[in-house]
Amino acid sequence: MLMNRSQKAAVAVCALTIVGLAAVAAPAIGSAASTIGGWAPSAPTSTSPAAPPTIEAAPPTPATAEVDPLDGCEQPAEITMGRMSAQVTGVVEDRGARPYAEGTVGTDENGVITTYTVADGDGFIMIGERLCIENPRALDMFNHSRDIYPGQVLRLSQDPGVPNVPFLDPPDAPEGFQQIPYQQAIVEMRKAANAGDVDEMRRIWAHTLAPMFPVQADVDLISALLDAGDITVLRQMFA
Repeated sequence: MLMNRSQKAAVAVCALTIVGLAAVAAPAIGSAASTIGGWAPSAPTSTSPAAPPTIEAAPPTPATAEVDPLDGCEQPAEITMGRMSAQVTGVVEDRGARPYAEGTVGTDENGVITTYTVADGDGFIMIGERLCIENPRALDMFNHSRDIYPGQVLRLSQDPGVPNVPFLDPPDAPEGFQQIPYQQAIVEMRKAANAGDVDEMRRIWAHTLAPMFPVQADVDLISALLDAGDITVLRQMFA
């Protein structure tokens, strides 16, 4: 097809425009390609956990010094029990009433503490702290009882020459010995002794207790002391 001059001129202008645009775009494209080609792969980000903070250990708590409940006692007393004997060694002293030890003390003509009358709420441990007794739980066996009660008069002394009849069972009791009837009879003897009723003590002994003692020598000794009727001695034996 034949083009006129005007059409040819227009085609030439378009061709020049396209070539110019291509020339302008070429450096930009080349630069972009160069940049893309020069990118290095990114290093992987570390995912390791951070080290935990250092925590300093607290200083150790100083140990609390144990307090001796008998600290200040002149010479703490101790109750010892033998086969058919009892003794209080050391010094029983009154350091004053306190919670759970609010009873009253009794003394002899020389001012020596010999008894303690139990008040409501009293307990063996605090009585021991008040009176400077190392083993206050022994007061029950020493006084022929398993517990204490308000108004009870506890003995705190014993003539070592006077027998002390055991509360739990008689000396040399055989295996399988029935303790409960024996202890019940001892309690009745204690009540009669505290009441000063020697005749009742003799009756309980002859009909109940004496047959329970396996050693005849012990039976003879106790029988002789009951016959003598010294209530002070009998109270040390049974009360």
